[in-house]
Amino acid sequence: MIEKVQKAPFITVPVLDIVEESGFLDRVLAISDRLADAFEPLPFELRRHGLMMAFKFADEGSAMTATTDLFDAGVFVVWANNDRSAVQFLPPLVITDDEVDELIDRVRGVFA
Repeated sequence: MIEKVQKAPFITVPVLDIVEESGFLDRVLAISDRLADAFEPLPFELRRHGLMMAFKFADEGSAMTATTDLFDAGVFVVWANNDRSAVQFLPPLVITDDEVDELIDRVRGVFA
């Protein structure tokens, strides 16, 4: 355990360097807005704070089905235990524009 703790500073410093880069937060917020616009017509309410997102469905059954369908499409979501009609959707903060395009296509494809 001590060995893992000793390595932690060497891992966190590069992460902090990325997060503290000029424009990083602006980019995260821009991606969040882009995803919100892309998901607007889909059959769920998008809840979000930056890229911490959730898809809120009308009922638990819809959320469970969506979880399976999204996973099958290569989109990792987690059923939210505190609200079983929602699934957690957490794109990485360092997602590229091409990956955002692909993610949008995959999510839209599930609900087409």
